[in-house]
Amino acid sequence: MTEYLEGTVNQNIFNQLLAELAKTDTVSFKGTNCCDAPLKTVIAYYNGKRKYFETMFPPQEGERLIAILYEISNSENLKATTKRFIFINDSIK
Repeated sequence: MTEYLEGTVNQNIFNQLLAELAKTDTVSFKGTNCCDAPLKTVIAYYNGKRKYFETMFPPQEGERLIAILYEISNSENLKATTKRFIFINDSIK
């Protein structure tokens, strides 16, 4: 299921997200895609970069990134939209 959300995230969660994305430069999200487990796909565009991850079993080092994305997606500050998922940093207005 693809869902696009629109809204504003606070500076703290935005910084956490950027920090976790930066850590993924040294983390391999490759693994066995074998069975009846859900496939997790993350495509993130930030700071002129594109990050693409797809795996059934994320590495332990990637769990915090996924948890932050779930936290953001459950935020009351976001609403469903037909546009792409866009982060707006509170300090940039």
